Amino acid sequence: MAKALAFLSIKYGVDTLISPFIDVNAYRNSNFISNYTLYLDQNTVTYDKSYYQPGAWESFTNETLHKNIMKLLTDYTSSIKLECDDLALEYNIRKLIKFEYLLATNFSTDETTRRNYSRWINPIYVKDIPYKFANWTTFIGLLSIETETYFVENNNIGNYLLNIAEMDSLAKLDSYITADTMDIVIKYLYYRLLLSQNQFIYSSPKTAFVKLYPDETGHIGKAQNGRTIKLKDPFMAAAKLNSTQIRDIHRECAEETLNYLQYANARVFTEALYKNEVERESIRK
Repeated sequence: MAKALAFLSIKYGVDTLISPFIDVNAYRNSNFISNYTLYLDQNTVTYDKSYYQPGAWESFTNETLHKNIMKLLTDYTSSIKLECDDLALEYNIRKLIKFEYLLATNFSTDETTRRNYSRWINPIYVKDIPYKFANWTTFIGLLSIETETYFVENNNIGNYLLNIAEMDSLAKLDSYITADTMDIVIKYLYYRLLLSQNQFIYSSPKTAFVKLYPDETGHIGKAQNGRTIKLKDPFMAAAKLNSTQIRDIHRECAEETLNYLQYANARVFTEALYKNEVERESIRK
């Protein structure tokens, strides 16, 4: 499980049962090795979690998710020439959707509560993480290696200090994952992997994905660290882009570098504008 979760997060940018991210060491806790720390947050699902709330779920999300997963899996099985029983496919899709709904509701803390960011600061050593659904030494070790940051030594991972953002939600998920439920959990992870790669899967012209997010603006949601982000409809990622959409992507990329890499962005801009030390000295005068 740990290898699958780390692989999806690092190699494909797909957070699933656990969502790792880096943020400031808010209280400047000297037990951490730097002013930044690794957080392990609650799950991330297909759509923004507001779409799983009462009203939206029954009216829009449930049916849309069903149609889109059905098309994704039908396209995939067809592309690899795998015969799949329709009833078995329907049965497993229903189970996938039920599990994702549980992730988004029962196993997630609501956004109003999460706005109290002090709740996220729960320092714990890797060796003391109580959840049994993954080997956390393996998970953290893979994060260190696969991101090529090597932030922890392999022989001392158990003593690495991090923060767990939503301890109660993860405890509920941990209680749910047993030998009896492991089959659908594994299938869910495989579904999320396929979704991340849907642009490489042959898409039958007989059916089409159903949009849930607005066409122009996408959905304005929250990243795991609380920052506002623009979310694109996950099933529409493979659509062919026109020149206007490409221009918008370039602009959004520039905006994100300004938001997340302010000082690095300024440094790159300055060095591009002023080519040598003499020119750079001149702006200080």
